[in-house]
Amino acid sequence: MIKQNKTVAAIMAHSDDIDIFAGGTFAKYTGQGYKGLYGVMSRCNSGWTVTREKGGHYISSLEIVPQRRKEAEAAAQNYGAELYYGDLLENCYTTRDKVRIVPSFQGAVDFNGNLSDADDFPAGTLLAVEAGAGGEEAKTVSIINDIAELLIKWQPELVIGQYFANNNPDHFNAALILAKAWQKASKAVKVGPYLIPVIHQEEGFIFPPLAPNRFIDITGYEQKCLDGIACHKSQGGEFHYTKRITGNWQHWGKMNNCANAEAFYEVQIR
Repeated sequence: MIKQNKTVAAIMAHSDDIDIFAGGTFAKYTGQGYKGLYGVMSRCNSGWTVTREKGGHYISSLEIVPQRRKEAEAAAQNYGAELYYGDLLENCYTTRDKVRIVPSFQGAVDFNGNLSDADDFPAGTLLAVEAGAGGEEAKTVSIINDIAELLIKWQPELVIGQYFANNNPDHFNAALILAKAWQKASKAVKVGPYLIPVIHQEEGFIFPPLAPNRFIDITGYEQKCLDGIACHKSQGGEFHYTKRITGNWQHWGKMNNCANAEAFYEVQIR
């Protein structure tokens, strides 16, 4: 029987993060009748793409932004979920012609603060959380409030956040933004626990990965997740991540006497 009053929310930085880090769990909940919120914080504007022919490389930001949104729409539809697509600027993988640049409120700048005429980044708010007073903090607070209102509206039984042990700054910031929004929402309504995905493979960790304290058996929902990953064609979704993800599932499955599982750290303190 479909549980029409049950909801699950997964909100991460990039359009393929949910599928990579928690797609089996999201597929299981939505497959069991939960209404799903598939949330993406950024425009995915860096231009990073993966193909069989070239591997990882960059294309125009103006080209990749609409493409990745369409891929997110397809992935959300795969799970029967509703898409939330944010407007933050991706703050990683921003190299052009071997020159490292970053997005800004005016467009693209290099690390010396010079505007880059050769790049095509739009202006906007970075996916970043900055301490201290000032305009950037005010914008971050606004984003936190927006997501908190979304959680208050949905009142999800489970909130799935961002994996963040690797060297991608967007992952850290997305996890923190959602955590602050989750804390704020949970003071207003009943909101479920906040789960942070955990993987076991070493992947350029900056910090040691969290020790998981919650496991979800995803046996029977693997293909739905793989179908979601395949929607992200610009990221090589149909071939680039499969081995890594299935290895992760099998690792946690062996530890939990099931075929495949996903691991999380469940945040206890609000």
